[in-house]
Amino acid sequence: MALSIINSGFLKTSLTSSNGNVQITGFSMRGDMVGLDALGIGIYQCDTIALEESRLCSIEHSRFEQLARDIPALQHIIHQKMSTEIMRGQNVMVSLGTMQADERLFRFLLDLSKRFAALGCAKERFRLPMWRQEIGEYLGLKLSTVCRMLSHLQEIDAIAIDGKDITIKNVPSMWQSIQIEPPVQQISRLHQTPSNFLKEAV
Repeated sequence: MALSIINSGFLKTSLTSSNGNVQITGFSMRGDMVGLDALGIGIYQCDTIALEESRLCSIEHSRFEQLARDIPALQHIIHQKMSTEIMRGQNVMVSLGTMQADERLFRFLLDLSKRFAALGCAKERFRLPMWRQEIGEYLGLKLSTVCRMLSHLQEIDAIAIDGKDITIKNVPSMWQSIQIEPPVQQISRLHQTPSNFLKEAV
């Protein structure tokens, strides 16, 4: 069993139910960790699949646990990462249970924008490595609904789409189109990556 840091690329995680249904549970990008679900129990709960060419830095759980004991700062970073993943999962649950389809998609795009910005990338223009169908599966929406909403956002000049590249042009227009007040800006979390620790240990 290993814990991995994504150095480059984009991955998706999914769960398969006992009756064979697959639910996409998240999308991971540079700086994110995969394999946290196996910590403590030794069994991966999720399947992880690369959506594009990706590079990961991995370390065995046993070695990682020793490092965490020896380097308190590393343990703190891991706790931050786990907290971020838990909060993201809770936000998705709230989205599926209380938000209309348009708002789910808007928040998904804006969350990706913030995550790319935290990595030093442009927050207005970024690439969506996942297919529209995968976005729908993650947000609990039909493919036709995702396509319709993206087309509508282009029509009102809120976004521009070129293949898998998306440009967010007018956030207020996105919310005005469904008559919802823009959410209060959240304070950006400090995205730290323990890659250096792991590289030295591997």
